[in-house]
This record gives sequence, C-alpha cells and structure tokens, in this order.
Amino acid sequence: MSLTAIAAASGTGGSLGADMTQTAGADTPGSVDTVFGDAAGDSDAARDGRFSDDDEYDVLSATITLIKTSRVISDPFNGTVNPKAIPGAVLEYCIQVQNTGGAAANGVAINDPLPANTTFVPGSIVAGGTVTGGVCNADGTAEDDNAAGADETDPNGGSFNAGVVSATGAVGFGWLDFGDALPRHRELIG
Repeated sequence: MSLTAIAAASGTGGSLGADMTQTAGADTPGSVDTVFGDAAGDSDAARDGRFSDDDEYDVLSATITLIKTSRVISDPFNGTVNPKAIPGAVLEYCIQVQNTGGAAANGVAINDPLPANTTFVPGSIVAGGTVTGGVCNADGTAEDDNAAGADETDPNGGSFNAGVVSATGAVGFGWLDFGDALPRHRELIG
C-alpha cells in the first residue's frame, strides 16, 4: 500500500485546490517564489511537491483443526485387559484442538453429542490435558460436569447437559492443552 502527500493550493469548502507547482528559473524579485524542499519518497522524486511512503500489513487468523479419537477402557468380561466395545464397556473420547493459524483463537466452544446407545459416565470430563500418540494422558483438570463452581476458574472448562458434552477455552498457537485434549470423557455402551 502506498500513501502519497501532494502539495496543493487551498481549495474551497468541499473541493481540493490545484496541485502546487515550483517556481521555475531564478529568483523572481517582488514575487513569492514556490520552492519545494521535500525528499524523495518511496515512489516519487526529491523536490517534486510530493512525498510517498509504502507499507504493508498482514491479516492473521486462527486456523482450527479438531481430531476426535476413542478407545475402549474396560468391558464387563475382560476388565481393562484387552477390553472390547461390547454392551457394558466404557469408552473414552478424546478431542484434540490444534491452531495452525497466525492468531490465537479465544472463546472456542465445542459441543459433542453422545452417540446413540451410550450413557455419560458422571465425573469423567477432564479438560486441558495432553495427548501422546493420539491417546489422552491422565492429566488435565477434572471438571464437575455442570459448568459452575471452583473448577471453572481455570482457562478450560467442560460440562455435560442434555446428552451433550461441552467445552470452552482459548487455543493459542500449535497444540494447546484445551488444545492437546479438550475434554476427555467416558461413556458406557448400553
């Protein structure tokens, strides 16, 4: 983008005056001579009654990617050793959020409806955890499922209401904790 200032005669209300011109030749006795003393700008010459400056600006935005994974934690027959996705099994869902854009994403909200034939496991939401190899780690902040209370003072929040797990937070640059594992929660296959 280039902005150029031009020396001009005074105009009238609502209109610009004409561009000024430098007095040609030698001193004109008894008259007012116009002499330009401006330097060369980015796209104009020195002493031409103009001065230009080039600049640029970048518009940055967030670019959000979500990845949802699940794994079987336990089942009623095998426990936690080689569990299968059968009725009565507990599944863990992990939602990862990545921001590859040039600006932070504030106020990100995600709603994750429960799949059919599953039941939410109360007290299983963990927000702000990390992920290794697509698996949620046992870290982060335990949430109380209701989007209220002392646990909601951290930057990431999670709740469960009417069959939907919800989470809120801010995602900076790269993988972040709300971020690496936005809520980890568990459901029972029914």
